Amino acid sequence: MTAFRAGLTLIVLGVGAAAAPAQQQAAAIRPIGSVEATAVQRFGIIEDLRVLPGGRVMVNDAERHQVVLLDSALANPVVVADSTDATARAYGPRPGGLIPYFADSSLLADASALSFIILDPKGQPARVAPVPRPQDIAYLTSPIYGVRFDGKGNLIYEARLPSRPVVGQGGDLITATPDSAPILRANIAKRTADTVSWVGLAKSPPPRTVRAADGKSSTLFVTVTPYRPGDDWTLDADGSIAIIRASDYHVDWVSAAGQRTSTPPVAFPWQHLSADDKAKVMDSVKAVWVNIQRSSDSAAACRPKLPGGVSMTRVVYQPVAPGDLPDAVPPFYTPTARSDADDNVWVQEVLSRQDAGGPVYDVLNRQGELFDRVRLPANATIAGFGPGVAYLAIRDSVASPPLPPPDPATGCRPAAIVPATQPPAVRLVRVRIH
Repeated sequence: MTAFRAGLTLIVLGVGAAAAPAQQQAAAIRPIGSVEATAVQRFGIIEDLRVLPGGRVMVNDAERHQVVLLDSALANPVVVADSTDATARAYGPRPGGLIPYFADSSLLADASALSFIILDPKGQPARVAPVPRPQDIAYLTSPIYGVRFDGKGNLIYEARLPSRPVVGQGGDLITATPDSAPILRANIAKRTADTVSWVGLAKSPPPRTVRAADGKSSTLFVTVTPYRPGDDWTLDADGSIAIIRASDYHVDWVSAAGQRTSTPPVAFPWQHLSADDKAKVMDSVKAVWVNIQRSSDSAAACRPKLPGGVSMTRVVYQPVAPGDLPDAVPPFYTPTARSDADDNVWVQEVLSRQDAGGPVYDVLNRQGELFDRVRLPANATIAGFGPGVAYLAIRDSVASPPLPPPDPATGCRPAAIVPATQPPAVRLVRVRIH
C-alpha cells in the first residue's frame, strides 16, 4: 500500500467507523507469527519471490534489475541475473517477471527480448524460450496482473482490453476504460491462449483532457475517489483459480479442468455509508487533495516552456461527488490476493485501521470462509509463501536529500540533483504464519 492510501484509510475510516455499526462479527485480528530469518542484503523493490526446496529463495529486485539467490537462512546472496556489462547474466533493461516453472526451475520474463530465460533450481540460465503471446509481455512482467504457472504448461494471468480515447462535447478527449478484464490461460509450448474467466475492475470516472484554443496548453482532469470496488483473484497449487468478488465478497472457483463453483458470501462486518457518511468522507479527501493540487500547480509553474511557447499539461485533481461513492466500504484492496502453501486465500482488507500497525489480511479457506485475520508489521507487504511461513517485504524509511532553497524572485527551486540510485531500503523477512 502506498503511503497516501494508508493515510487516506485513516482519515476515511475515522469518519465512517463511528457512523455505522458492524452487522456481523468477524474473526479477531492477530499479529502474524514470529520472525525466523531476516536477509542481510537490502533490496530496492521486491517484485517477485520464488521459494525453492530446502528454504532457498530467489528474489526479483525490479528496481536494481537483479535476481538474487539466498540460502535457507536468507544469507549468502548470489546474483544469478542482472543487467550490468560485467556479466553475461542478462536481466534486460526493463523490469522482468520471475515465475515458477517445471521441476523447481523458473521463468525470467525479458520484456525487451520478448522471451523467457529459464533458470534451473540453482539459478543458472538453462535456455531461452519465446513468450506465448508477444502482445501480452507487459502482463508477464508485472505482479499487478497476477501471472502464475499452473504446473501443466500454462501461464495464468490477467490481461486488459484496449482503452480507446473518444472525443466528447467541445472537443474534450476522454479516455474510456473497460469495466472488466479477462483472465487468460496461455500455453507456453503451443503459444496459444484462451479466456478462463472475467474479473470486474476497480474503476474511476475516465480522465478528460481539455486543450486550449491556441493549442499551446492542455489540462488533464483526473477524478479522485477513495473507494473503488473491484474483483481480485489468485491461483492455488492445484491449478484452481479463486476469484474474489467485491460485490458481495464471495469466491468463484474455476478448477484446472474448468469446473465452476461458488461459495457463499463471506461473513464480514460490512460498513455501510449513509449520505452524511459520504459527505464526511469526501470532505476528508478534499482536505488531503487541496495540498496535493497546490504542490502540483507550484511545480508546474516552475517548469520551463517547451519550444513555441507550448506548456506541459496541467493536471487537475477532482474529488468524486459524495453521491457517486458506493453504499458500503469495499471489503478488500485489489490487487492483493495471494494463495499460501495450504491453498488459503489471503486478501488485504480495507476496514482495518492502520494506526495499530501494518495492513490486515483476511484469510479464506477452500469453503470461502473467513477463518483468520492477520496483521503484518508496519510498511510490510506479502512477497510470497512457503510451507507454514510467509515472506514479507518491509520498507524502511530513507531520508530524502535536502532540497535547495527557492529563488526569492520566482519562488521556484533550482532542479535538485537526485542520485541515480537510492540506497536499497527493503528488508526481506521470513515469519511463521502462526
